[in-house]
Amino acid sequence: TTTTTTTTSTTTTTTTQTATTFTTSMFEGCAETPQLAHASDSWSCAATALGDSCAVECADGYTWPTSADAVCLTTDSYWELLADCIYVNSSSATYRLAEFQLLVTPSGTITDGAIFSSQWAYDNMWYIRRVFVMLIKLDWFDVEVSVPLLSSSSEPFNLTFRVLDENTTSDALAELLVCAFFTCAGDADTITLDQTTGTTTLYSISEALMQEDGTNFSAQLASVLEEYGEEMLSGLSGAVTTLPTYVAVVDEKILESPFDGCTATPQIANTHDTWSCDPTSIGESCTVQCADGYVWPVSVEIQCLTANSYWYVPADCIAVGDDASSHRVAELSLLMTPWFWSGFTSQWVFDNLFFVRRALALLLGVHVDLVDVSVPSPSSEGGPFNLTMRCLDSDLSSFEFAGAL
Repeated sequence: TTTTTTTTSTTTTTTTQTATTFTTSMFEGCAETPQLAHASDSWSCAATALGDSCAVECADGYTWPTSADAVCLTTDSYWELLADCIYVNSSSATYRLAEFQLLVTPSGTITDGAIFSSQWAYDNMWYIRRVFVMLIKLDWFDVEVSVPLLSSSSEPFNLTFRVLDENTTSDALAELLVCAFFTCAGDADTITLDQTTGTTTLYSISEALMQEDGTNFSAQLASVLEEYGEEMLSGLSGAVTTLPTYVAVVDEKILESPFDGCTATPQIANTHDTWSCDPTSIGESCTVQCADGYVWPVSVEIQCLTANSYWYVPADCIAVGDDASSHRVAELSLLMTPWFWSGFTSQWVFDNLFFVRRALALLLGVHVDLVDVSVPSPSSEGGPFNLTMRCLDSDLSSFEFAGAL
């Protein structure tokens, strides 16, 4: 209210003006749709009040394996998601895990390599997961990484990191995940309990850590790519990561469970170029198709022995007309990773098997006639390749024989 008084020698006039102010209260809930791998492109959640839910819509070929919807937990759009969209007809299992979404911001450093993007991360998940294993110092099967949204541009993107664990306390598990990417001070609070809802325990991450631009992840990824002879990505050097507001420990989350069998076709020399084995359960078999001019010399098929695609292979494809004989052998498939532009390829090994057999015989301290080397897939490209190494022996125990090789 404003009062103005004007005075003359004869009169006094008073004028009163009234102004009305409108205020808008902040929405108490989730205003943004959660980022979820394999969700439908058209899926969105309307503004959702705290404690209310939103039905999840998965992309074609994927399904939501639980009746529980996404539930809004915080005013800055943290959602409780008790499952993943999983592939139709795949099996699922319930896990206890800690998880968060890490924001990755590529740098402006331009190289001739591919663009460091969420699409690159999706297509090269082995490298991303390997870096995570190295940073958190756990086994390969104790971690998981997914890409919520795919884009080929160099814009910032999120990666979902998870640690699967049934025994560690929730506090310690959440802190382990956070401190894998950032240096946590021993005398400072890294996380603070925010709330516990159902099977989800939510922790807020300290402001000090959230304000940091981390480079541990990008530096380790660059090192791994160099180790495996890959080009430096455009935007990777100097890329930073930023922590989210929260890290969650979920006691019961439904994820797609690994197939309990062999998903990769075995590498066997002289097989047909088009031959492959469908995913095969442990104990089941697959028929080998040899290349033209070669034959499978036994009636026994190859058999899946382990969940990480180790096959029992009782023979080789041999040239038509050649005699076949049985031997007691120890064998392994050795992954060879050439150094940059060395010219050392699987095709070179195939063309120079005498030297490779000689080297193996010297390592084992046996006659060259007691070793065998084969090249499953000859190629002139300089990438990693497998060699099948064998040693023949009839006297050593199986334990000593395998150990020697």
